[in-house]
Amino acid sequence: MAVKALTAILLFLACLSLNEAVFPNRNKFIEENPLKLQSTIDPAYLASKPRLPHNLNVFQYDIKIQPYFPNPTTTHDSSLDFTFDGTTTIYFQMLETTTSVQFDAYNLDIYAIALTSSNGIRQQLASANLDNSTNRITVAPVMFLQANQNYTVSFGYTGKINPYNYGGLFYSTYNYANGTKGNIYATFFELGDGAKSVYPCVDDPHFKAVFNLTVVAPKNMVTIANTMEDTITDIGCLLK
Repeated sequence: MAVKALTAILLFLACLSLNEAVFPNRNKFIEENPLKLQSTIDPAYLASKPRLPHNLNVFQYDIKIQPYFPNPTTTHDSSLDFTFDGTTTIYFQMLETTTSVQFDAYNLDIYAIALTSSNGIRQQLASANLDNSTNRITVAPVMFLQANQNYTVSFGYTGKINPYNYGGLFYSTYNYANGTKGNIYATFFELGDGAKSVYPCVDDPHFKAVFNLTVVAPKNMVTIANTMEDTITDIGCLLK
């Protein structure tokens, strides 16, 4: 399923949820499962953490997520359960000339980075370093990033599907009227590990952008977002 969001604040990205059936009783579920977030990031540290420099303007994210979890209709290596594959492309304009650009990323295993200028030329990177003490990745090309120029940076990565009370991309269960359990996989970005545990980003409410979200999900599950669907594509292997 592809979802196109017209506008969004980064910390309140379109809430994605995957249900085995249409959610039977949402209010009852919330009452019985109050969200008591247990972030793995120290709140005192978050309060004192310097904000990213406002030397760029982010205007679009293209995000693709394929989560892995136990499901009777799909087959994959069970070691992948409660993880996900992700690709994110960030479109931005530099507001000043600089040697590097920073993005937030938490608990993501980033295995590929590509920086491209607006003319389609891929920029050679001098370095790309993830600082685990700040949960930020610094991308430094050989050539300076030029003011008033547009760029894209693309990341390939894997991440974790968290327990319910950690936020980010999380999993939980609910009960049907007949007593059987259903599974739900959803996002919660307002608190906890947040958006940066699902995709590299500029995790700051100052920045607003358009989000194009693609989710690869089993056909037997309902996929819900708080914006209109663009397209649904059958990609085989009982996935959509």
